[in-house]
Amino acid sequence: MKSARHQLVLLGLLCMGLTWNDWLMPAFYAMAWALCLSLRRRALSLGAAGEALVLVVGAFVGHSVARWFGFSSHFAIGHGLAFLQLARLLRPLNRREEWFSFIIALFHLAVACTFLFDYRFLALLAAAIWCVPRALAELAAESWSGSMVSARFARPSGRDVALVVVLMVVLFVVFPRGLMSGGMRWRIGRPTDEATLLDTVMDPASRAGGGGRRILFQVRGERLGYLRCYTLSEFDGRIWSIAPNDQRWRLIEGGTFQQPPAGALERQMRIKNPVFLGRVLPVDGTVMRVSGTFFHRAYETRQGMVETDIVFPRQNNWCIYWVREVSPWRALRDAEVTALTWHPPGSTRLRQWLDGVVAGATNAYEQARLLEQHLAQNYTYDLGAPELNRLNALEDFLFVQRRGHCERFASALAQLLRLQGIPSRVVIGYLPRTRNPISGWFDIRLRDAHAWTEAWFPDRGWERFDATPAASLPPPSAWSDWFEALDFAWYAHVVNFDRASQSALVDMAAQAWQSLHDHLQTWVRRGSAWGWGWGGVGLLGAGLLVLILWRRRGWKGWRRAAARDAECARVLAGHYYGRMLNLLARRGYHRRPHQTPLEFLQSLSGAHLPDFEEVARITRTFCLTQYGGLPMMPETQRELEGALKRMEATKHEAKA
Repeated sequence: MKSARHQLVLLGLLCMGLTWNDWLMPAFYAMAWALCLSLRRRALSLGAAGEALVLVVGAFVGHSVARWFGFSSHFAIGHGLAFLQLARLLRPLNRREEWFSFIIALFHLAVACTFLFDYRFLALLAAAIWCVPRALAELAAESWSGSMVSARFARPSGRDVALVVVLMVVLFVVFPRGLMSGGMRWRIGRPTDEATLLDTVMDPASRAGGGGRRILFQVRGERLGYLRCYTLSEFDGRIWSIAPNDQRWRLIEGGTFQQPPAGALERQMRIKNPVFLGRVLPVDGTVMRVSGTFFHRAYETRQGMVETDIVFPRQNNWCIYWVREVSPWRALRDAEVTALTWHPPGSTRLRQWLDGVVAGATNAYEQARLLEQHLAQNYTYDLGAPELNRLNALEDFLFVQRRGHCERFASALAQLLRLQGIPSRVVIGYLPRTRNPISGWFDIRLRDAHAWTEAWFPDRGWERFDATPAASLPPPSAWSDWFEALDFAWYAHVVNFDRASQSALVDMAAQAWQSLHDHLQTWVRRGSAWGWGWGGVGLLGAGLLVLILWRRRGWKGWRRAAARDAECARVLAGHYYGRMLNLLARRGYHRRPHQTPLEFLQSLSGAHLPDFEEVARITRTFCLTQYGGLPMMPETQRELEGALKRMEATKHEAKA
């Protein structure tokens, strides 16, 4: 791990491993990297033909995996180059091969930046800022010295790191992720119901699932209501599911409104991963018009769901739609009424209990409200309630356990309404609970998933009923609000920076420039009215101050750079002088501890050395660099290397 280039190679290999999965391939590449570096001590080399074979095998394996998992063929190139990186860790590389290895590692980093969508992306950027400048400084130092140098003298300066960061930001803005990710992204696919976080079937007798805190999507709008995902109108006595005949019957108009009509409420959504939504959009009413980046067309089904044609996750997944403030309704057909009122036969006890609850109601709507209030006020919300008796889950819930999660309350109310002859169904979706005060959006998590009941009345249409008692969820902390706002801002504006975001950034920069230009023109006009006397003095003073500060900063930076170069030069000079002393010691000429370099050189003047001129050149260069601050130029290094080679040749000739 002493070499920064090796660290960068490891980072690139980990990135390529992440293109396959999160743990197995990164661990495999990390172990292979460590193994190759340990075998390197044994001078194991595959040769040019062996490395070419490794590259071909790696590309073939990558291509096979790409076709198997549905990746682009570019997947093969990255993994083929990864195998080449591993093969070249087995031997020392020349200067050209080291730079090629550096470029391959950068390619691996760029590939990873096109598909990472979470905090691994931030960790990758931080690791790149750490490794890339150090590797560049190391390669530059080795090119300068002609040999490996200590990492102490190959450390990048603050200016080098700043330059790399600026270049990364510029490349990030100029080349958004949408331009680079086309070859490495997953194929467009139609998500199945099993891919969603919400089930499309509901068994009220089962235990409740856990609710996560991670944000799934954000939504905002005026008078935001319950967000419908799935309508479960089919009941077989135990399981609620989507009715087989719940077909698409209305294509929702696409695009946006220049001027929304009266009674239209706008909703905006930002989604982290649309695959988790399945083929539906969470909506809180009858949708008039919809536009989004991750689907083509949207349809409304007969039971009120909004289903998309196909989902293709983008880097920036957003959706905007308009709902009617007062939703229209249609009359139900006889077959629909029959299906929506079917129920298993109820016991005498259940009938008597039901008659007692709805006593005093004058119509079906009042009966539904009385049942809703009774369940909400006399039963307990409990996510940890045990499973119900599946032979008679409704009566076990009403008369024995009297507690449960929202699905049990929604199912119980729907069954009770059907017992009264009222068409009803269960709806699964999300309930916006709290607005983030920092971002202004409602943060929707898996724990916000909810189930409620809808009942149909001939004079009202579909009405929503929520019999679930209020849950006592702890309010989020202020730190949580800040973190979640930053989390989604990071995800939306950095991780998901695409061509649309680039255009918006350019427009914002143009507006800022125009605003600055207008302010300058206003200031100039005011200066003309006041006279340019004091204005000219102020401009001149400000210019002089900026010049002084700039020169002072530049002088300090030059002095720091000069000090670093002088230190490296002294180390190199000592390196060459030490090699010369070793060669002379093998011939029997030893420098005494009390002798200075020039005194030792003077003592050798009478020894009639055939290469005395080389010894004198190396000694003088050492003294000038070590004590006089002479820079170690590349041509000087070549001269000293040549002098040492001639001394070694002279030694061999003397032995012969």
